[in-house]
Amino acid sequence: MVKSQDIVVDLFRKIWALLTAPLGKMRRRDDERRAMVVAAFFLFSTLSVAIEQMMAGNTPRLTLWILIGGYLLARTHWYKFATIVLIVALTFPSYLAVIKLPNPEPNRVISALVWVIVPLLLSSLIFSVRTTIIIQTANIAALLALPFLHPALSFRILGGPLGFFILTSLVILIVMIEKIKLEDIRQTELRRSQEQFYKVFHTSPDAISISELENGRIIDINKSFSNMLGYTPSECVGRTSIELNMYVNPANRFEMVRLLKEHSEINGYEFRLRHKDGTQFIANASVSPLELEGKECLIWMARDVTVQRQNETALKNSENLFRLAFHSSPLPYCITLLKDGRYVDVNDAYLQMTGYAREQVIGHTTLDLKQWETDDQRVAFANSLQATGQIRNLEGDILTKSGEIRNLIVNYDLLSINNAPHVLSLFFDITDRKRDERLIQKRASEFEALYQTAQVFSRQVDSPSLFAEIAERARILANADNGFLFLFIAQSKELEYKVSTLIPVQGQRLQLGEGMAGLVAQNLQPMNIENYPLQIQTPSIFNAWPVAACLEVPMLFNGELVGVLGVENFLPNKNIFSDDDLQLMSLLAAQAAAAVSNQNYLDQIRQKSTELENRMAELEASNSEMERFAYTVSHDLRSPLVTIKGFLGSLNKDILNNRHDRVQDDLGRIANATDKMDALLSDLLELSRVGRIINPPEAIDLIQITHDVVESLDARLHAKDIALSIAPNLPIVFGDKTRIREVMQNLIDNAAKYSGGQSKITIEIGARLLDNESIIFVKDNGMGIETQYQDRIFNLFEKLNANAEGTGIGLALVKRIVEIHGGKVWVESEGLGKGSTFCFTLPGGKAA
Repeated sequence: MVKSQDIVVDLFRKIWALLTAPLGKMRRRDDERRAMVVAAFFLFSTLSVAIEQMMAGNTPRLTLWILIGGYLLARTHWYKFATIVLIVALTFPSYLAVIKLPNPEPNRVISALVWVIVPLLLSSLIFSVRTTIIIQTANIAALLALPFLHPALSFRILGGPLGFFILTSLVILIVMIEKIKLEDIRQTELRRSQEQFYKVFHTSPDAISISELENGRIIDINKSFSNMLGYTPSECVGRTSIELNMYVNPANRFEMVRLLKEHSEINGYEFRLRHKDGTQFIANASVSPLELEGKECLIWMARDVTVQRQNETALKNSENLFRLAFHSSPLPYCITLLKDGRYVDVNDAYLQMTGYAREQVIGHTTLDLKQWETDDQRVAFANSLQATGQIRNLEGDILTKSGEIRNLIVNYDLLSINNAPHVLSLFFDITDRKRDERLIQKRASEFEALYQTAQVFSRQVDSPSLFAEIAERARILANADNGFLFLFIAQSKELEYKVSTLIPVQGQRLQLGEGMAGLVAQNLQPMNIENYPLQIQTPSIFNAWPVAACLEVPMLFNGELVGVLGVENFLPNKNIFSDDDLQLMSLLAAQAAAAVSNQNYLDQIRQKSTELENRMAELEASNSEMERFAYTVSHDLRSPLVTIKGFLGSLNKDILNNRHDRVQDDLGRIANATDKMDALLSDLLELSRVGRIINPPEAIDLIQITHDVVESLDARLHAKDIALSIAPNLPIVFGDKTRIREVMQNLIDNAAKYSGGQSKITIEIGARLLDNESIIFVKDNGMGIETQYQDRIFNLFEKLNANAEGTGIGLALVKRIVEIHGGKVWVESEGLGKGSTFCFTLPGGKAA
């Protein structure tokens, strides 16, 4: 807002310029200033004389008219003549007034002569020192002449005015002399400044010319001007720019003059100039006013900016192309400040990649958008980029607005925008490629795992190990909590739960359609359940397990169902299985089905081989036993025959010798040998029947069998006063009841026969449990058996006491019966006199 006092001051200046400025143009600026000073003196003098005329009337009216005429003359180039007129107009009336004083006094004389001082001051401003001294001398001479012109004026009366005038004149002269010295100093500085100016003028790389403001006539040019326009100084000086046809558009020169008058100087004015050879170029000029030898001139400085503008245009075009490429590129770009990571610009591809809107990015920093975890990481990156200028193929991740992590390869370039370092970032989204690589690696590892699994399956030597390995491999490949396996039983159309890596449930069976495994087996289609408890009615045997997700696939071999392979996750994991898991499990199930089928074939082959080996072993044992039997029979059957033959000879001799007393004895011995042979043949026949004639197996209560045997042996047991103990825990077994009765009878009868002469004979019949197997035993306190004979006694015709009754086939018969039933028999004894315990095992073993 313009202040009122500024308006008043500006108005006063305009009025003052209107009253004192010359009426026409002066040749020099100093003449204009001097003319204005003279006009001001005339103006004040005129006003003062006019006031004095009105107040006192001492000054002649002619003086007033002379002052008015001098004022008008002072505003022209005749200002010096007007100054002389003013001096005369002010001086002569003063002396005339003094001469006319009727009663002159010093004060009145000084008052009348005071106007003489004004011409002195005016002459010191307008004229030289010499002219001023002449005027002052003339005034002093006039003062000294006054007493001769007016008798009343004495030198005593004029002493004061004369002293004042001389003192004033000296002060004025001293001031003029100092002014001249200052002017000399100013001129010296001006010459030095001009020398510096011309030095700069001629050495400046910018083209400079000095020309008259009014007509544009060139006064001087420098070397750069000649180089830029092709003109020599002699070709330019004295001619105008219009004559030289410098301006492509001559109006530019008049436009510069107009702007110069309005703004006092011009900077950065651009226009087109024409070289001497006719070529055109762009000039950037600065123009300032300059007074030179009283003339208004202008100094014109310019430089050829054609290349610069071309470069700027090219740069602008390049920037436009960059901006177009930046914003239309399908690849994400962003520009950030290096110092703080603040976003300056991003393209649409970057916004699409990150999910942000433009206003959510521009002005924010990379830390705001969580593209760096810490500012230290960003600073380290900025330092590295500043050191190298660029970073290529840097792998990293970017966090999108939705929280998704995208894998990237980024190229960074350092660039300067408005003298500030910025970072241009170019992103290559390799998320899909990384996912594909991970998928390929996963597939490779899965196929490697399947290959290794096939190798592992091929090395399994038994079915339980194979089943456990299948379940474990399924758990590992699916990264599950549990892996399990059901096998299909074709005869009953059921699924048997064979193995689990975690759940201790085995041997349970499911019907087709029952539970998830039953559905998979029934439909021969895989199932992947995410919320297992909500979709599947679980069989009661599995209710205790918090299954969350379950994947089960059928195991098919040659189109036939072999079983069901499954994996499951428990709460609170709640990890669901993917389609990839389903595909992988299907491949594993196919391998597992082939492995199980092969294992079944191998088991059958092993079973047949084992049966063949057992038959071979039995045959070898039978052959060995046959050899022993043949030897024994040939030995033991020969003994009764030898006895019979011998006693027949004795009988013949006794008949011939009429030894009738001995004939009866001989016949008795022959009868005994015959009975012995008959018993031996009966036992051999019985032994031969074991293994060939077997009654259908049935449950046998050993307690009942034992009581029956004891009852049949009651006579022998009472005869020897044997104490018999039968345990109540004898088990129920399965087998041929008649043969098992023979086993118990032989063992109890043997215990009674081989009592060893004990005073108190005891026989204990009982059972004990060892490794989940029932062992039946018959224990006595008889003669005992030495260690070296404990295996031999089960051989055919083996008797430790040759005189003991029996044929020696009983224990061999026991062994044959027990082994035919799948059991085993042995004897335990600490030696002679310490009793014996005969033990055997039979299938069944369930408590009675």
